Amino acid sequence: GRGADPLELPVRFRTGVGPARAAALARLGIATTRDLLLHLPRDWREPDAACPLASLRGGQRAEVRGTVRDVRVFRRGGRVVVTARLEDGTGVLDLAWFHQPWLRDRLQAPGRWVVRGRALASGRRMRMVHPALFPESSAPPPEGRHRPVPVYPATAGLPEPVVRRLVAGALHLADRLPEWMPEGILRAHRLLPLTEALRAPP
Repeated sequence: GRGADPLELPVRFRTGVGPARAAALARLGIATTRDLLLHLPRDWREPDAACPLASLRGGQRAEVRGTVRDVRVFRRGGRVVVTARLEDGTGVLDLAWFHQPWLRDRLQAPGRWVVRGRALASGRRMRMVHPALFPESSAPPPEGRHRPVPVYPATAGLPEPVVRRLVAGALHLADRLPEWMPEGILRAHRLLPLTEALRAPP
C-alpha cells in the first residue's frame, strides 16, 4: 500500500523471483528485500579473464569464446547430462550441464558462444561444469570487469550467480537501511557506513 516500506516487500514479489526461488531463498533465511540486502558475500573473486583455450589452466576462472560442437544428451545415474565441445582454433574445451536438457536445442543455434566458468583439468583436456553460456552477439559484459566479484552463499535450486543478480537488483534500496554503528566509532576506526559497505568491494 501507499507508504509501505520497500525493505519489507516479500522477496517473492521481486523481479526474477517466483514461488520456487522464494522457497529456495527462504532456506537461506531470506524472506524480505531487507534480508536480501543483508545476505552478505562469503568471499570475493577476481572477474573472469578472457583467454584463448590454449592458455587455459586447471582451476582458472575464465571467459572463452568459440564454436560449439558435438552436443549430446544422456542419462547418468538418474541425472540428465548435456555435453558439448567448445573450439576456438587454439584448443578444445569440454562442457557439461546437469538437469538442463533444453540446452541441447539452444546449443544447436549457429554462431559463436561466450562461456564463463572455472576450468578443470581432465586428463589432457580442460572442461567446465555448469558454466554460464551466452551467444557472442548478445553476451553481457563480464561481471566486475576490473573489480572483485562477490560470491554469495547459495542453496539447491538457487545457483550462486542467481543470488548475486538478485542482491544486485536490490542494492539501489541500500540507502534506506538504518546505520547500526555510532558515528564516533565509524570515524575512530575508519569504517564505511553500512550502505556504502554493502556496495563496496574489499
